[in-house]
Formats: sequence, C-alpha cells, structure tokens
Amino acid sequence: MTRKIVFLCEFGGPKGWGHLTRCVAMAQEAGGRGWCTALVGSGTLAGLPQEAKEAFGSAVGDCDWITELPPEAVSATVVFVDEMYQHDESLHRIRRQFLGEQKTGKLIIGTDDMQRRRMDAVDIVVNSEIQLFESSYAPCVQSLLGEKYSMLRRPFSRVNRCPSLSGKTSVFVMMGGTDPFGLNLRAVESLDRDFCIPNVVVGESYRHRSELEGLLSEFGESTLSQALSGREVVECMGASNYGIIACGTSSLELGALQLPFVGLSIIDNQTATARKIAKNWRLPILHCEEREVQAAEIREKFEELLADFPRDRSKRFGEVDGLGCSRIMDVCERVLRLT
Repeated sequence: MTRKIVFLCEFGGPKGWGHLTRCVAMAQEAGGRGWCTALVGSGTLAGLPQEAKEAFGSAVGDCDWITELPPEAVSATVVFVDEMYQHDESLHRIRRQFLGEQKTGKLIIGTDDMQRRRMDAVDIVVNSEIQLFESSYAPCVQSLLGEKYSMLRRPFSRVNRCPSLSGKTSVFVMMGGTDPFGLNLRAVESLDRDFCIPNVVVGESYRHRSELEGLLSEFGESTLSQALSGREVVECMGASNYGIIACGTSSLELGALQLPFVGLSIIDNQTATARKIAKNWRLPILHCEEREVQAAEIREKFEELLADFPRDRSKRFGEVDGLGCSRIMDVCERVLRLT
C-alpha cells in the first residue's frame, strides 16, 4: 500500500514562506522515496511557488486545520505539523482527530523552534537548532535535535560553490519571502557602492520592489530575483562571497554552503538560532525582534564579518550538510516498521 504524508502548515502573508519551504524540502525527500505527498494550509494557494506545486501531489488552501482536520489529513499515514505557536492542547486535538480508533501504523511528526511546549502529542519532534543536544520535550517523544536535521531542499545536498573571483565582493541578501519590515532595503543601503555586488532575492508578495530597484541602480552590478526554486537559490548563494540574511532557514542553507554571513534575528522563533550562530559559528548577529534596524548597524556588522573572514578563508558550519530530510525520513520509516 502506498504511504501518504500530509503537511500541515501556515504560510503566506504575514506568516511568510519559511515553514512552507521546510515542508517542501520534506515533501521532496518523501516523494523521492515513493510516498504520496499533500499540503494542507491556512494560506491561499494562488501565490504558491512553482517548486511547492511540484513537491505536493495535492494541496488544500484556506483551511482551518487547527480546528478540524480535513479528510486528506485524517486518511494519511503520517501528519507533519510545522507550526510554532499552537499550544500542546491544540496538538492533542489534532492527534485525536488523526488517530481516531487506530492505534498503530500512523505517526505525527512536529517541528518546534523554541522549546516552549512539551510536544507530547506528537511521536517525533524535530528541532534543528544549532548544537542542540538536550531538550525539555516530554520523555515519551522521540526527539531529533541539532542542525544535522535541518530541513533543506534537495539542491543543498549537492553543492558546488563558484563565488565571484573579481575584485568586487558579491553579497547574497534575503530577508524571507515577505520582508514586512523592509530589511532588504537596509541591507542593500549598508553596502559599499564601489566594491560590492548585491544579489537580492525577494518573494512574489514583496512590497518595496520599486524602492529596492532604485537603490540597486546605484551599484555598478547587481541582481534582483523573485521567488526562486531551491536550485536557483543554491546557484545565487553559491556565486556569492558573503551573505546578509534573516536567521531562519536561510542561515542553515548558507551553512550548508559554508558561506559566511551577517544574520538578522527578526522574530522570536529566530532568537535561539541567532544566539547559537553567534556562539558556535562566530558570526555577527543583529537582534531586531522588537526594534527597527538602521543601515549603519548592518554596515558595522558586515565590516566585522569582512575582518574576521577574508575571502580566501574557509568556514565550517557544524553538522549542516543538506541531508537532514533524509535522516528524518529514515527515522519515520523505521518507527513505522515497528508499529
């Protein structure tokens, strides 16, 4: 019998696209193993990136799955919940609806970034925080901890970097799909017009495009890309010498490429990652969870990065290697064989 994995995720608008990107990565891995894949989300499917459309065999949008699971999810072998703010009680409600009277042969996998929940309603919890070896999750839950479980899309498992060898410094800039705080603008504004080449990636719903294009016109060379696939993002990152990014999934993607960067911690579920990046990877971080950041602050951190990591110096980023999804699916399939 063909096994089916359904991803429950909130995406689009103020929710951004980071959680969906992780689900896409897992769906690519599961689909490559012969699983049927489906997406159930609260966002509209109209703005779904092409890569996501290809990763999921079916998709249901504008769905309040937190209150009631749709039939597509109830009939699945595995439900994968990527949502940060629902309490344990909500996850228990999902578990009751998903399992019904069936006690074996089904699994719930949940992601968590902040360790504010026990996660005792799921069978497997994934927290890819850097250098995380212990957690406060319920003892009954199998915990997959640390950056080796980073959920990165397939192209990040086979990376071949070709950074700029010109006299100029190529800088990858990306602040998530929506960038509601206009941080792409501040990052580009911080760069030297004569010596830097900004490579900026934005989402389809990015609202500051005309202003950003005006800033980029001040540089001799620059690129502005929109809603790239995993392969295209790898190529853009791989052609850069450094990065200025938000401390979400992008930080782990750059880690897989061994590309030094300045990280901006924008929302609370990035705070722990940002602190670990500063402590373990020795990279400059700006905390802007509750305040506006000025271009001068980013410029100071970027100059710090240039001083600490000259272009000819390699950098190792822990256990990030682009194989996290494969490891998670290995555990999932092994547990299912035992149930």
